[in-house]
Amino acid sequence: MKWLTHPKFRLLLLVFLLMPALSVFAQDSTRLQITSPYDSISLSDVKAIGNLETGSIQVTMQVTNKYHKVAIVNIGGPAFDDLGLTDDKGIKYKYFSYSGPPGLTVGHNKGYSQMTDMVLGKNKVQMFIYVQDTLHVDQSETLKFRLVKADKSVKAIKEAHLLCTLTLDYMAAGQKQFFIKNIPVEWVKPKTKSIGTN
Repeated sequence: MKWLTHPKFRLLLLVFLLMPALSVFAQDSTRLQITSPYDSISLSDVKAIGNLETGSIQVTMQVTNKYHKVAIVNIGGPAFDDLGLTDDKGIKYKYFSYSGPPGLTVGHNKGYSQMTDMVLGKNKVQMFIYVQDTLHVDQSETLKFRLVKADKSVKAIKEAHLLCTLTLDYMAAGQKQFFIKNIPVEWVKPKTKSIGTN
């Protein structure tokens, strides 16, 4: 029974015992992860659908209020640190800030690919690049936006962060970020509309 105390056997036993934990850790590094900064405002049903013809990616998710209070949810901001995504090629996406006649904002979009068409419920993006909606108890609304052009070999959005300013029963409750990791991208070919004949 001396082999039970042999250093090589102990090492083998340690590896054997750690393997289940290591395999779970490896899976965790690629699975979808959503971190909410608020107890009862959640994101769910996160999807990214790529268009093989245009290279755009439509991102959608459900925003749900589980507080027993009326919640005004405000998501976004003009800077990448407020609202930004990074795909598995390392490309960063942000909502483009105004870049008209020369002024303070010139160059703010340099180095980023464009996000657009942001909507929460029925509310479109406002001038300062945010969407806002009022959610009653247990109410969900769809948040969606589009990445204008992505590499069609992108398999995942590795990281997304969304700044959320929350008001509960019309009182400020915080300004914190949602983090989403490893959103799988499903590339599809759009259905072509058939032309009817008379």
